[in-house]
Amino acid sequence: MLEANQLQEDIQKMVNAAILRLPGVVAGLILLVLFWLVARWVRKAAQKAAERVGAELTGRLLIGRIAFFAVFLLGLLLAASVSVPGFEFGTLVGSLGLGSVAIGFAFKEILENFIAGLYLMIARPFKVGDVIEIGGTRGTVTEIGARAATIQEFNREVVLMPCARLFKEDVRVVTANSIRRLEASVGIPYEADLEATQSLLTEATLSIEEVMDDPGPLVVATQFGQSSIDLTLYFFVNLSEYDGRLVKAKVMQAVMKALTDAKLSVPYPTRTIINVAATSEDVD
Repeated sequence: MLEANQLQEDIQKMVNAAILRLPGVVAGLILLVLFWLVARWVRKAAQKAAERVGAELTGRLLIGRIAFFAVFLLGLLLAASVSVPGFEFGTLVGSLGLGSVAIGFAFKEILENFIAGLYLMIARPFKVGDVIEIGGTRGTVTEIGARAATIQEFNREVVLMPCARLFKEDVRVVTANSIRRLEASVGIPYEADLEATQSLLTEATLSIEEVMDDPGPLVVATQFGQSSIDLTLYFFVNLSEYDGRLVKAKVMQAVMKALTDAKLSVPYPTRTIINVAATSEDVD
């Protein structure tokens, strides 16, 4: 009989305690719902802000999610402090602070890559589709993630480049400007009229439709070779419209034809050939 009375008293105490806590629980739930609504609004605002600064879709989604969870986590902690007696928000924040330091040391590289990836998505020093070169890697950026960027080299091999490395090291963005200067080398005989030949090569280069006339081609004498005067031909091409390799091939064909029509043969390194022949005779 005493045990039944004790059980009844315990149940009554639990009910009374639940009733006393009910306003706090309701207040905590209301606070949590409010923070959930605020978090959704903050997510949309963060995504719009990221869009205004030119961040890509992946970056906008990631920034929005981070903003949402940060606000919602704050609401969850506040709701817990209101609903649960004895829950000390300050103590928990302090514990989280110490824990975050320990986590930071343990996951240093992951955090570095994550922060660097966030920067690459927002600042966009290069974007998907750009050709970049870093270290010995050169290829097309196919994806920029939160941890690594995917680079497809021209031999079709795929490289996963950590974002922290892209952030720390020098990156050459090959396609930052679609208008690029290409060059080709050619040698002319010493007896050729240098000024007339330069004009001839300029006209031959301009005869190629893909070559830009503004800025126009430039022919520069670079050095006196063993058997020729070496010239370098510079010309500009819009690589967003044309394949630079094909344009260069056309330019070299036009230059060769112009030199042939002018009866200016491209000289061979005669001195080298003679030396090789002399060496072969000595061996025999």
